[in-house]
Amino acid sequence: MPSVNANAAGPTAAALGSLLAGINVDRAMTFAMGQATDQLRSSAIAGVMNELVKLPNGDAEVRAWYASLPANIQNADQVLSAYGNTIWASDPAAALQTLQGITDPHTKMIACLV
Repeated sequence: MPSVNANAAGPTAAALGSLLAGINVDRAMTFAMGQATDQLRSSAIAGVMNELVKLPNGDAEVRAWYASLPANIQNADQVLSAYGNTIWASDPAAALQTLQGITDPHTKMIACLV
């Protein structure tokens, strides 16, 4: 469809992941992991992580989930950004190291500013 913006898929997946995480964490994680492409999966995972950090023990949940992700997803810029910002309060050194792994200069700058 010519009226559909292909660039909106990632932000939409992130927003839906975040929204679902506020309702049901397990369903949000399932939704995120079930996305059709690595790019959409990474966006949805970042959205879930951004919401999980707000929950009690959210930092630990994010760390455990991140550790279980495949390496290609762990190293996606969106996931690195969300993960680094999620663990910032509990481990600033690890967070900074994570954020340094972001390859896109604009994403890295924004993540470090956050």
